[in-house]
Amino acid sequence: MEMAAAATSEEGMETLIRDFEQIYQGYKDAVLEIQTLKSSYCAEITRREALELACSDLKNDNERLKKLYANSLTKLTHQMRCHIKCQSLKEELKDADDRLIGLEDNHRKAIEHLLQESELKIHDLERQLRSSRNS
Repeated sequence: MEMAAAATSEEGMETLIRDFEQIYQGYKDAVLEIQTLKSSYCAEITRREALELACSDLKNDNERLKKLYANSLTKLTHQMRCHIKCQSLKEELKDADDRLIGLEDNHRKAIEHLLQESELKIHDLERQLRSSRNS
């Protein structure tokens, strides 16, 4: 009976050792999984921080580009106003030139008319003078 008890005791011990080894292997697997999850967690935190930094950079770039765009639109608007004013001034200048040419032409015609009248009067006076001398 001692033999049977020893065999049973030995059998129980082997079962106990196998159960312990399974528990221990489960523990090691759990520790490995925890380390893997911790590593993944750290990698995700790093990735999140990188994305937040990229997002912040994009927001800053967006603000800078908005300001550049607004400045460009302001400059373009100013250039358009200057161009419109320039065109208006060119039209005014052309109208003033046309009026000046018209005035110069009228002045020239008036002077020619006065010269012709003066010549006629001079001839008439010369004729009157000659006829008064002859008489």
